Amino acid sequence: MARILLLALLGFSLCFLHRLDGSTILQSADIVSSFPPADANDPILAGGFSPVDPNDPKVVAVGKFVVDQHNKDTKPILEFVKVVTAESQVVARIIYNITIAAKDANLLNNYRALVSVDLIKGGKKLLFFEGPLSKYNDSFSFPPADANDPILAGGFSPVDPNDPKVVAVGKFVVDQHNKDTKPILEFVKVVTAESQVVARIIYNITIAAKDANLLNNYRALVSVDLIKGGKKLLFFEGPL
Repeated sequence: MARILLLALLGFSLCFLHRLDGSTILQSADIVSSFPPADANDPILAGGFSPVDPNDPKVVAVGKFVVDQHNKDTKPILEFVKVVTAESQVVARIIYNITIAAKDANLLNNYRALVSVDLIKGGKKLLFFEGPLSKYNDSFSFPPADANDPILAGGFSPVDPNDPKVVAVGKFVVDQHNKDTKPILEFVKVVTAESQVVARIIYNITIAAKDANLLNNYRALVSVDLIKGGKKLLFFEGPL
C-alpha cells in the first residue's frame, strides 16, 4: 500500500509543480495539449509546427523577448523564469506585386494583384486583386506599399515580366479571378512585376514568468525574420 501511494504521489508530481504561494507551473505534456488549434484559414499558423528544445539559447532569447515586449505596454511587470515548451515552423515565400494585361471581351485593360508563392510547399495564393485600373499601359507604375504592412512595406525588387515563373504567376491571377468573378478575363501578358522574399520562423511558445511572487504560464506567438533578424510579438495571453 505504501508503494502504491508513493507511486501515485510521484505521478502527480510529474504533472504539476506547486509553489508554496499556491501558483502552478504546468509541465510540457500539459502545455502542448493545451495549445489552441491553429486557424486553418491562416496561411502562417495553419499546421507545420514541430517541437523545439525549450533550452536552446535561440528559443530562450525568444522567451525573454516575449517578456520584454509585454513589459513595455502592460502591467503587471513580469520577470522571465524559463521556457516551458516551444514549437516552431518556417514560413518562406515570395510575394509578387504584379500588373497584368487581360482582355474582357475585346477590351484590353490593366489589373493588379498580390500573389504569395510558398517556397516550401510550392502553392500559390491570390492575396489581392483590383481592376480594371486603366486602359492598357506599358508604363504603369505601382502605388507605394503600405508602410504599416509588415509583408508589403519595402523590400520589393523589379523582376523580368517575361520570366516564365512570373508569367505563370500572371496566368494564375487570371485563373483565380475567373473562378469567382465575372466578367471572364483572358490573360494577355505581364506588364510589370516586382517581388520580395519573406522568410521567418514562427514560434508557438509557453513561458514561465513571475508577477511579483506569483509564478504562472504565459503563451505567445513570435515571428523571427530570417533575413533582417528582427522579432515581432504576434500574440500574447496569460496567465494560463
